[in-house]
Amino acid sequence: MARGEIRFRSYKPDRRGLAKLQNSPRLGAATLALAARGAQLANQADPEGNYTASPRTVAAGWRLERRAGAVISQTSPSWIAERDRTLVQISRALRSR
Repeated sequence: MARGEIRFRSYKPDRRGLAKLQNSPRLGAATLALAARGAQLANQADPEGNYTASPRTVAAGWRLERRAGAVISQTSPSWIAERDRTLVQISRALRSR
């Protein structure tokens, strides 16, 4: 057992309950609200990018279960976004040396 790890012998996950929670409209709304805030911040940093948020079903977890989620998309090309992607790639390459 890893340090700080707690084990419960009687714990058994409620798969049906977890599936219901993962696909609940409230979780979908919460992830969409978070993505909308992210798109708003992205539009402030890069107004030319025209970022939007939209709901999506995503695969997640150990079993790649279908869950409610959201994505942020860039709908217009932007030189700021390209520059930032390039700088991120360069910094990752330099870190590995």
